[in-house]
Amino acid sequence: MLDALASAPAFNFDQLLYVAQQTRLATATEMNLDLIAEDFFGVGMFRRRKGEGDASYRLRIAKERLRPRATRQAMIDMITDLTGVAPEIFEPGNISDTGSYGFDMAYGQDGAYGSLNQPYEFFMSVTRPQGQGIPVVAAYGSNDGAYGSGNIEYASLDSIEGEVTDTEIYQSIARTVPAGVTAWTEIKSGT
Repeated sequence: MLDALASAPAFNFDQLLYVAQQTRLATATEMNLDLIAEDFFGVGMFRRRKGEGDASYRLRIAKERLRPRATRQAMIDMITDLTGVAPEIFEPGNISDTGSYGFDMAYGQDGAYGSLNQPYEFFMSVTRPQGQGIPVVAAYGSNDGAYGSGNIEYASLDSIEGEVTDTEIYQSIARTVPAGVTAWTEIKSGT
């Protein structure tokens, strides 16, 4: 009889401890950690990777929450963390990117044509991580398959395997680029 009277308050106390644990990034687990990420970054803006455990997801959330923004180095660090490959960035108004006469960089050397007519703009080439796409299926325009034979199929976006989508790359750039700056972005597949 006494056991029955004590079990309800004990259950309530256990639930209270569990709820208190789930309110902090350092101790939250499972779907509650996903809710914390959605609270910080917005719905669907910082998703858990396929098969990613709580500890690694928690570290990614903490790093992203305090990530520097609005600088060239912040952009390089963010893309490198996301894809594993540093992006190529070209700012038309930056002499370090364009070169000049009378210095180590000039025509026919490192650099490219610069222009001050494109203020607050830069060009970035991002390489997708390896392992993206639909495995064991021929690409459009290849001669590896035919109707009824070979390795071709009608596929949807849900068939794509890979941890980082192009949408996620664009969203991360939008979160990192300074306000009023245009980031012309090319996303290419790794070699």
